Order: sequence, then C-alpha cells, then structure tokens
Amino acid sequence: MAAIGLTHLPVELLYTVQLFALSPSFPLISSHVYNSLRNTSPRYKAQYLIRRVIGDFDTQRWDHPGEHPLEYLSVMLRYPLCIQSVLDAVIEDIESDVAAWEQRIALAGLTASELNGRTRWKRYNPVIELPRRLFRNLTALSSVSAPLKSTHWKDRSQPLPFLRHLFGRTTPLIPQEKLRIDSNAFDGYALIRAVHCQFAPLVQFLLDHGASPLMKGGLAVIVAIRNKDLAMTKLLIERSEQLQQSSSPKSAAGPATQSNGGRGKKRKLEDRVSVTPEMLKAAIQCDARAIVEYLMDEKGCVPDLGMLSLVNKARVKKARLR
Repeated sequence: MAAIGLTHLPVELLYTVQLFALSPSFPLISSHVYNSLRNTSPRYKAQYLIRRVIGDFDTQRWDHPGEHPLEYLSVMLRYPLCIQSVLDAVIEDIESDVAAWEQRIALAGLTASELNGRTRWKRYNPVIELPRRLFRNLTALSSVSAPLKSTHWKDRSQPLPFLRHLFGRTTPLIPQEKLRIDSNAFDGYALIRAVHCQFAPLVQFLLDHGASPLMKGGLAVIVAIRNKDLAMTKLLIERSEQLQQSSSPKSAAGPATQSNGGRGKKRKLEDRVSVTPEMLKAAIQCDARAIVEYLMDEKGCVPDLGMLSLVNKARVKKARLR
C-alpha cells in the first residue's frame, strides 16, 4: 500500500494541521495545499492569526490584570491575510473569548486581581500601530503614464477603504469608543509614503486622523517639495476649518453673517508645520520655483546669504522666460 503524503489529505485535515503547525511555510509545499489554505473562510484565518500571535485559544490567558485583548491587533495587522473580513472575525473571536472568560470567573468567584484586569478594559483603550505593509507597495505617481495620472488615485483606492473601516471600528471591549490607531507609527511611515506617491486623498485622511508632518524632522514636507508638488506642500503645512454660519434670522450678528449665501467660510488656523530654512533650501536645490515663492512670500521664510543668490538667479531666469 502506497504511503499517503500531506498533499493527498482531505482539505479538512489540512486545515487542522495548519492550525497546529502555525507554519508560514506549510502552504508552500504544493499548489494544492496553497490553494486550499488560501480559499479558507475569514473565520479560519482569524483563528490562525489568534493562535499564532496570542497562543492557544484558552480563556485563562486573560487572568493577568492589565493585559488588554486588543493589544495584539498591532501584530495581527502586520500579516497580509488580515484584510477587512479577517479583522472583523478576529475582533469577534476575541470578544467571544473574553465573554467566556468573564462567565468563567463569574461562576468561580471574582478575585481582586481578575476584577482589576476586567475593569481596566472598561477605561483603557490600547493604541494600535498602523502597519507599514499597507503603504509599502504604493505606486509612485511619477511612474504612472501621463494620461492616467489625474485618475490614478481615487477615494476608493486601497488602502483607503480598509483604513476607513479600521478607524471607524467599534467593539464592546472599549464601550463608546473606536479603536485608537496610531497614524504616526514607525516614525510617520504611512504619511511619508503617501506623500512620496502623491496620494492626496490618503494624505488628507491621515492628517485628519492625527498624522503629523513633523515626524522625522518634517521629512514628509521635504518629500513633497522634492516632488515639486505645491498643492501637497500646502496641504501638509497649512490647516483649515470649515465654519458653518447660522442661517437663522435671529443671529446676533445680524445680516452680516448671512453673506456668501449662508455657506461656510474658511478660518485661518495655526500651521501644522513651521517652515524652516532647510525646506526653502530643498526647494531651491530642486528648482521648485513655485514652492520657493510660496515659502518666501506667503510663509515669510528668509533665506540665508548662501541661498539668496540662488533665489535671485532663479527669479532672473524666470523673468527672462516671460
């Protein structure tokens, strides 16, 4: 009788083997195994992630006070298989796991340490790092053909749909709060990559959710300047707030507040980033003339003597071209 290898096992047994092996190399032994594991349900992939990152699916692991179940999401999000459906399955499995833990300690009697661990979850929302894998493979706009540049990045381009879901995700483990995602994880890698690829909708989303252009000495701004992208440079430096004016006729300000058709107006707020001579120098070195004028004329950045001659030469050259 011929021996039966792993590649001849039923897919149900392959699933079980992988949940015990937790090996990233196991799916690569054959195309049959790879396709079988690739097409598994989000629930199975969630179980694989939980076992690989946290350990055996055992409710006793939550007996340690102060250990929040969601702290492991930072690691799970680094796995490429952690897509939106898998993420939801992971959170749901952790929720049911914690519910079973709470039921167990309720039946066994609640100790002081277990009470501290559980009540801390009610007030503690762990910070989850935004993984680099979501931004590592973004295509730079400079490598896209000219006819497609204007439509290359859209609001539905990945990873934006996944990020919107991630930042808006709620769970009973943190009542009345959303997940706390650190947009500045890994020294602001997400924002810097988005700026490098000139992914304006993604840059705006990250800025709206706490990403700071100041990370790594303002590298995101320097990258935008070297791309000669004036709109991106302004987006990173300036911030604005849309103020809605009251359309009520009883407004204390009277008719003056009803100008502009009752529409909102932009209020000038403090800049996200203070312009530095290094930014101006970078703009001069890459001959980004529009950005040089913006930094000098609008932002009041004064060049030193070494840069002043370069600025004057650039302005003379521009005047001759007119």
